[in-house]
Amino acid sequence: MLFRIIRTSITLLVLWILVQQLDWPSIADQVLTLKWWALPGAIVIQVIIFAVGTSRWWLFFRHEKTKHTFVQLLNPYFVGALFNNVLPAATGGDALRIYHIYKQGYGPSIAASPIITERLTGFCVMFGLASAVIPFVTFEAGWLETLSLALPIIFVSLALVLLLLGWPTTYRPLHNFLAIKSNHKLLKALLQVAESSHGYFGAPRLLVKVIALSIAAQAMEIFVFVVLALGTGAELPLTSFILAVPLILIVSGLPISIGGLGVREAAAITIFTAMGMGESEAATTAILFVPVIIISSLPGLYFFLTNKERKHLLRDAEAHSTSH
Repeated sequence: MLFRIIRTSITLLVLWILVQQLDWPSIADQVLTLKWWALPGAIVIQVIIFAVGTSRWWLFFRHEKTKHTFVQLLNPYFVGALFNNVLPAATGGDALRIYHIYKQGYGPSIAASPIITERLTGFCVMFGLASAVIPFVTFEAGWLETLSLALPIIFVSLALVLLLLGWPTTYRPLHNFLAIKSNHKLLKALLQVAESSHGYFGAPRLLVKVIALSIAAQAMEIFVFVVLALGTGAELPLTSFILAVPLILIVSGLPISIGGLGVREAAAITIFTAMGMGESEAATTAILFVPVIIISSLPGLYFFLTNKERKHLLRDAEAHSTSH
């Protein structure tokens, strides 16, 4: 409860600052003159991103030869997207997805490992793409150039984590050492999850498909911002978007506001203007992403409201995530 109050307070504070600082008449003019295809185009792309994410999640269950189908996983994935991006719930969308699989009788490894593995892979791809374009970006602000230098470091660190999980020479000794100390329930569950993730990284065909879908999802997320920016008439090199969007997503993913609201917009405006975009175009692009993410998440609201167990879903999912 306290954490939810803090997140809500931070969200309201950042929104109040934005309301005070932004040139709203110019933003209104940008919205009124927005290209007709920008908003619906961005929404369609975002919905496709959620479908790609579901496909990536489904690949792990197909590898495990479970009964799950792509269509069956659309429901919990969109519900998870709704709670990740829109609602001020203490329980995140990933926890809901994990609980959805767990309550079907599967252990923590099957419930959690696919999500952890897809997140690690997705972050690695995101930082990798951003790191690759750094030499081709013209920086208007020195602080942004300095900040971007952290991206290759994070990328290498994530790649080493994946190597540690996937390469038997590094993974097996560490796993065996921790198994000796695994008297604690949480450590046992983590070892089960790590073992499943190790199996995924040891399956080359699965890994190639997951990486390919991660690249596709990241490219489309970048394109969502490109479409919105082009709709305002803004001109910015594609390489700048490839670098800027991961930075924006990293900031908005911090668990300090409701669905990244306010923090995401402040980060987008700051980063885009530092790369040379006009302030009104940057603000309009950032603000328009809010209805994009809300509207594209609405299928999750339908799935949640039609769930007969919705009254207990959040409570049970939160209790399950804290106990494991």
